Amino acid sequence: MNIDSFFIAAHVRVKDMATLIKDKSNVESDSENTNASDEEETGDSNSAVGGEDEEVDEISQSSENEKSDVSEDEEPCKEDENASLICKAMHSYNPGKKGYLMFEKGDEMKVIEKLDQNWIKVENRKQEVGLVPLNYVTFLREKHKTLENNISDASTKSGKDLWQNLKLAVKQSATTDVLNALGAMPSGFRISTLHKLLNENCMYTLECALAPKLSSSNLGYCHFSMDSSNETLQVTVAKVQRTIRLVACKSIPLAGAGVDVLSRHVYACLFDGSKIISNIHRVSAKWDSESPKLWSFATKSMFPTPCNEDANILIRSRNAHINLGVLFEVCISLYRTSSGEHKEMSCGWVFVKLFDAFGLQISSGTYNLKLQGGSPLEHGIAVDSSIGGTDSTNPLKAMVTRFRQPTLAVKISRPETRVKNEASVLPPTFIAAVSLVQFFWIYRQILAETLLKDKTDNQNAELIYSPVLSQFPSIASQSDLVDIMRTAWMEQIKSTKRSEKSKPEYLKRLFTAIFMDNMFIYNNINMPPYSTTTNIQVQQSRNE
Repeated sequence: MNIDSFFIAAHVRVKDMATLIKDKSNVESDSENTNASDEEETGDSNSAVGGEDEEVDEISQSSENEKSDVSEDEEPCKEDENASLICKAMHSYNPGKKGYLMFEKGDEMKVIEKLDQNWIKVENRKQEVGLVPLNYVTFLREKHKTLENNISDASTKSGKDLWQNLKLAVKQSATTDVLNALGAMPSGFRISTLHKLLNENCMYTLECALAPKLSSSNLGYCHFSMDSSNETLQVTVAKVQRTIRLVACKSIPLAGAGVDVLSRHVYACLFDGSKIISNIHRVSAKWDSESPKLWSFATKSMFPTPCNEDANILIRSRNAHINLGVLFEVCISLYRTSSGEHKEMSCGWVFVKLFDAFGLQISSGTYNLKLQGGSPLEHGIAVDSSIGGTDSTNPLKAMVTRFRQPTLAVKISRPETRVKNEASVLPPTFIAAVSLVQFFWIYRQILAETLLKDKTDNQNAELIYSPVLSQFPSIASQSDLVDIMRTAWMEQIKSTKRSEKSKPEYLKRLFTAIFMDNMFIYNNINMPPYSTTTNIQVQQSRNE
């Protein structure tokens, strides 16, 4: 049965239900004036059903006439809207004729089919089926009341009109689709807030986050000290430590004509409801022209996945405020062909709290987050104003809108044991890719030995010469350079004995050796400066 047949047949059922609901309202008013005894009611019912054979023939003929409106090649809808209705007898009924069902006052029966304005077919608890007069029963379920509100307008339309409205709701072009063809962008797009902060304020960079912070007296370090028992870097306490994996971005609007999208990515940072309290991390997304509104992310953190595509993020925070959460901003780097300008645009943002209303950390699992338009400082703005809200009173519109709503899917979980142990010496408030946690752990160990262990006199102001300590934080922020280190690291680890892999001293020596072997690449004066804004010319020059 094709879809047109479905709506035509469904329209016949809709008209029947509308008539049934209308007649039901008249039944309740008539029942209040009924004071006759059960015997008189039975007598009246017997007289009311006089000439049953002729009336049954008329009912059958009426049913056949309604079904004849549907094409002979089209099969009527098999689902009956009345099947979920339950009716209750207001009076006793004893027809004494075959094909009619006897019942007592108060009996409940399941409605199978409505035949006309006076008769319905029901089934009692004994699974006996028969006809009963409509004015002898009342309905218990509330479904018909909902149908009365939703079908009152639909009952006056033909099945063809209903089908045309459905096709229009599903296939019609959104307002932004027309604007995109003219080169305009969706109304919810803004200049990226987190990208601007990352480029204008060094305190939000990874380089600044890795550096130890001075204490209030400026005579020591905060959350950075040696453990005298084993002469290693002391563990820093983080009240919140979770891993978040970006799964997908769905229904992201297109940027428009005359624009080349160079990169699609997501910025993430810790946010306490009023300010950013961590560094800002960036994750690149994958895109396929066959599904232009769907962004996907790398499923694994292991090599050879580039570190900027690692969708697994480690978050640490020593702040356990109830408003603490992670702020995500979905962005694109674009190049406008007419003017030659590069821009970083936000396609929406979302804030997910890490604590519930009772102050407990949210459970692990996958969360589908609805994106908001504008900047994180703006509220109540839709990414695409033509989509509207999902709370529409029109069920069809709400269903279509729900699938068109831009969303970000994330999976929140607990970190693995290895990652948890290595992250224990990282800054207490920190966010980074899981694939780089081991590098950061080794760097912090080398830094602690140089600043705290090897320096016997705190009054000594001699300069420290260490290319690793001075340049690694800057290189860690440049994804292409740190991937060079990761490639060399994996080649060395493959040939390393299992017993050596667990020794911190061996890993620190290997890390230093690999870093020094690639010094000529890091300090190449002909290499253009790294920029988070994707530029094709800059990328080609750096790759060469």
